[in-house]
Amino acid sequence: MTVSLAGGAVLLRGLDFIGSEGVEFFSRLRPDFAVFSVGGLSRDGDLLDFNMAEVRARKAIFDCARHRILAIDQSKIDRIALHVDGKLWAAEMVICGGVLPAEIQKEMQVLGRRLISC
Repeated sequence: MTVSLAGGAVLLRGLDFIGSEGVEFFSRLRPDFAVFSVGGLSRDGDLLDFNMAEVRARKAIFDCARHRILAIDQSKIDRIALHVDGKLWAAEMVICGGVLPAEIQKEMQVLGRRLISC
């Protein structure tokens, strides 16, 4: 087994790799699956992060994979973060350790997205 790590700065809050080195690292990969999270989730399904470096890193991970899995817990729902980029249902699957608002669940169902609540 080989483990590769992205370069760049590490945010101690979530141990996220950010910066241009991380974005370049992920942009050169083509994985089947990408599992990622966000800083927060609005009631409208907006994906939120605390700074643009986190948004860029998430976008690089999101864009390189064939299948995208968003993992969030209850603390992310309605959590305020300034930077918005994307919608929850852009991911094919959402694993949520909590209960998503009914309107988000309905939109995911309409779009054929899979929701796993645990």
